[in-house]
Amino acid sequence: MWLAARTSDTGKQHEGISMFVVPTNTPGITRHPIKTMYDGEFCNTFFDNVRLSKDALVGKVNRGWEVLTGSLGTERAFVGSLILAKIIRQFEEFCDYVRELDVKRTTRAA
Repeated sequence: MWLAARTSDTGKQHEGISMFVVPTNTPGITRHPIKTMYDGEFCNTFFDNVRLSKDALVGKVNRGWEVLTGSLGTERAFVGSLILAKIIRQFEEFCDYVRELDVKRTTRAA
């Protein structure tokens, strides 16, 4: 999983953040899965005295905001396309259902 953590207090909102890749089985991590209304899932993740090695750092120290914003743009496009695909499938199922009702009504009327 990705972790954005404040590694320096520069006083500026987007500075002093570093990005890390953290294996989900790292000691001290507790995850609580939550389902979304589109059958997706995300987690509330808690870190309790988690220790990372230096190779967990992504990019440069205190430059994680750049990594984070680039990753979020890609993720949002991907998640949005999945949601759109589900909505299209559900709309097609609804249209099929309405067509079946129309055929049944037409058959009964004849």
